[in-house]
Amino acid sequence: MSGESGKKTERPKTVLITGCTPGGIGSALMNEFWSSYGPNAGRYNVFCTLRDMNCYYPATHPIQLKNLNWVPLDVTDQDSIDECLRLFKEKSGGDELDILINNAGKGYSMPLLDSDLNQARKIFDVNYFGALAVTQAFAPLIIKAKGRIVNISSVAQFAPVPWIGVYNSSKAALGMFSDTLRLEMAPFGVKVINVVTGGVESKMNDNNIKGVIAEGSFYAPSKDIIERMIAGETSLKHQSDQEAYAKKVVKHITSSNPSAQFFAGKQSTSLWLLDTFTWHTIWDWVMPGMTGLRELKAKRIPIEQVEKEERERLEREREVAAEAAAIEAAKEAKRKAFPPLRYVLTQAEPHSEEDA
Repeated sequence: MSGESGKKTERPKTVLITGCTPGGIGSALMNEFWSSYGPNAGRYNVFCTLRDMNCYYPATHPIQLKNLNWVPLDVTDQDSIDECLRLFKEKSGGDELDILINNAGKGYSMPLLDSDLNQARKIFDVNYFGALAVTQAFAPLIIKAKGRIVNISSVAQFAPVPWIGVYNSSKAALGMFSDTLRLEMAPFGVKVINVVTGGVESKMNDNNIKGVIAEGSFYAPSKDIIERMIAGETSLKHQSDQEAYAKKVVKHITSSNPSAQFFAGKQSTSLWLLDTFTWHTIWDWVMPGMTGLRELKAKRIPIEQVEKEERERLEREREVAAEAAAIEAAKEAKRKAFPPLRYVLTQAEPHSEEDA
């Protein structure tokens, strides 16, 4: 209770954002919450997590400001998650969390056939299981606050962009996680929001794991083209401003009645419309020209032609051999049916005197 007014003092609302690496989406969301909704605005106490607390931020960055709370967190490590929960309770002075933003993520660029399975599992550990583990740990606090869970997903959850198939799959899993969790949390008054992110300026591409096409790969004929795609040559051309993205997302997730799925970032809505209101195989027509698949097919034609010609050559050789064998068999049959006269005479029985 306040001393003079007699009114109950409301606690400041709290938001916890995972994956606040400098230059990333988490950092942009942190900035927006701080500048527009932070302690100075009296609305949210902002908690930011980093896997590596030695990340460099400029001295003028809000990271240096009082009441911007930093907590170490590795979303793939249960002990780290438990310690994050403990520190959150300690720093916030309570046991309620109003908004959890599962932003921590990792990318992996490599054709599916060439993908390293250990790397693929690590991507799922961060992008899917990490979000699940953090949500499980903070669920009691979110339920008590009747708060919100926000999952930062991607257009990759429904747009099958070649060469990032493992990442696509992890985001598709996260999208279904959001939909299912929304239903399961509804009885507790908790809202779940899936943010479908399109192209946004960030350092994620710099931090992605990028594979190298080996000489023996099926994709070796287009190695140069594919590796340029893997490096982000195309995706980097289609990005929206990071600050504008963060403003749009934060405004939505703090609104009184946010939609369960929200689109932000370059081409996010257009790609969703394409996936939702056209035929399922529309991507078979859209993607080849955008991702080097058409060039790969063109380069493989000569190889296929050589293989075809080799098959035809072997078939001709078999036909010639079969014809030769048939001719030889016919000759043998003829010899047996019509033996030489000498052979007939030598095989004839001699005449006896009585016969004479």
